[in-house]
Amino acid sequence: MKHLVLLLLSLSLCSWTAAQEPPVNRIPVDDATFAQYAEQYEYDHPLPLHAKVLDTRIYNGRELPYAVDKVNFRSVHDAVVTGFFAHPRDSTSTRYPAVILLHGDNHSQGTNHIWGNSWVDILGKEKICALAIDAYGYGERMGPEQNTDKGQYEWRDVTTQQVIDTRRAIDYLYSRPEVDTTRIALMGESMGGMIGIRVAGLEKRFAAVVLIVMGSEVWEGGTDDKFWGFSHTLNFAPRISAPVLMVNATQDQYFSRQSSEDVFALLRDNPKQQVWQECEHVILVEDQKKIILPWLKKYHR
Repeated sequence: MKHLVLLLLSLSLCSWTAAQEPPVNRIPVDDATFAQYAEQYEYDHPLPLHAKVLDTRIYNGRELPYAVDKVNFRSVHDAVVTGFFAHPRDSTSTRYPAVILLHGDNHSQGTNHIWGNSWVDILGKEKICALAIDAYGYGERMGPEQNTDKGQYEWRDVTTQQVIDTRRAIDYLYSRPEVDTTRIALMGESMGGMIGIRVAGLEKRFAAVVLIVMGSEVWEGGTDDKFWGFSHTLNFAPRISAPVLMVNATQDQYFSRQSSEDVFALLRDNPKQQVWQECEHVILVEDQKKIILPWLKKYHR
């Protein structure tokens, strides 16, 4: 009986403590606060790109052959962004729509992963330019002793670098004569979607945004968190000015359905659309293609 009484007292204390903790704030911050957050992602826009094409390969497309250039360009902190740029091989001065591809958390693979490789090929065959970049800390940008036991200040720096690198990727597309800069889209999967929503909330240079298997989970903390509020996805969602397509998985192991619904609810109707796939976190590229290509043709082209 004594043990039962102690157990009940312990449970009561836990319940009382939980009741005293304020709920985590999931309401986006006001414009003045967001402006302070946005300042952390600013950079010197005239910064020279020092872009290089390291290699070029030619592939057969449906109507035109397309080329894939291995490229790099400069970002902030003297970082070099690496990636692949696909573009139609056209002797005319035609400018084509373009998509920036942001991969998920795939460790050392970066752009050298089935998702990125597949979408570069899909878009190249559709006469759409595609720029797939290695996120900071991934692919060719992964150091020989890369580790994940970073402190919060290191993660803050990584988050900021990844966002600015992506903004520099837009600058790179503006430097390519093949690109129609009025028709640039962003497509991010999983971690790439998390990076992408932040970039899209800061940028006005996108014609369309596609977010795949992502949401806003409790580990992000509150939108007004003194340290992490600057990167909270729910603070960026309502500030995206382009049409947004979300493609989510009903049995996702990493993002709950509610977390994805929370993001979607905050998006402006510019318009927006959410599609659910009956699967776990990984949605087959072929299934993604059936949903995303028609949507891009409607809002991006």
